[in-house]
Amino acid sequence: MLPYRLVGSGDPLLLIHGWGVTYKVWRKLIPLLAPHFQLILVELPGLGAAGEVAPNKSYYPACAEALEELRQALGIEQWAILAYSTGTRVGEAYVQRYPQQVERMVFLCPVYLRG
Repeated sequence: MLPYRLVGSGDPLLLIHGWGVTYKVWRKLIPLLAPHFQLILVELPGLGAAGEVAPNKSYYPACAEALEELRQALGIEQWAILAYSTGTRVGEAYVQRYPQQVERMVFLCPVYLRG
């Protein structure tokens, strides 16, 4: 399972970081959001404490599967998502595969990497 951290209370809000950073990228935003949301901060595969993605899987779909596994493990019925940079591609893969699990989604500085 992906490494994660829970902060705050309220409706669940998943924060997905971009490539080259960890969930620490949200450190200044956490105090502003935590009074209103239960923040779920994850570390995507290949970064921070997260392990590598299986070599036979595409990165974004594998991340989407890992996020769904986390949602189920936490017992969250539906969550909102805030995704940053290349994390927006992970969010996009997740919402395409599991649209019924997403209440709303915000992409911050979306980026698309080819190849």
